[in-house]
Amino acid sequence: MANLHGMNLKERMNTINGDSLGLHTFCEALNKRLKTMGTHNGVDYSGIGLKTYTIDEVLNIIYKNADIRSMTCREILNLMVAGNSDKNKYTEKEALNKIETLANFNNGIPS
Repeated sequence: MANLHGMNLKERMNTINGDSLGLHTFCEALNKRLKTMGTHNGVDYSGIGLKTYTIDEVLNIIYKNADIRSMTCREILNLMVAGNSDKNKYTEKEALNKIETLANFNNGIPS
């Protein structure tokens, strides 16, 4: 089981992306994840910059919400935790540490 307090958001997202712990800020790492996904939900994100979207915006895009400001980082990360339907069960840090890997991060994204 993941250590819910093992890494901060920046470190965990960089780890999920396969980068060194301090390479990008949390926001940059999320934008990198979206950029790496390329075409997602019919839109090509491969050309975006690492500071194109805010944390909430990029997570709403990844989670396929039509309104990119409809949920907060905490809410989306909680919904990405397998088997969790409580949008406030974990802090952002706890939820992302529970997600822990790219496979888990991608599995939390509705298809």
